[in-house]
Amino acid sequence: MITKELIARINALSRKQRSTGLTPAEKQEQKKLRQAYLADIRGQLKGMLDNIEFVDAPQKREPSIIQTGEVSFSLRRTEIKE
Repeated sequence: MITKELIARINALSRKQRSTGLTPAEKQEQKKLRQAYLADIRGQLKGMLDNIEFVDAPQKREPSIIQTGEVSFSLRRTEIKE
């Protein structure tokens, strides 16, 4: 699980690497922490993708013509030409 402490330690090791360098033990710790971080991110992404549900697109229907008494009109969009 990604915690504030995990991120803080990764950032601290990154800053130290840029400034003074890391010891071999710190390099191993950094590698282990980064792998744990990435594994958790991948797990979260996989969980989100597993919850996606695909549905078929609705079929297009032609607009119907409605008749009321003697008046009829179409729901089809028409352009007015001038």
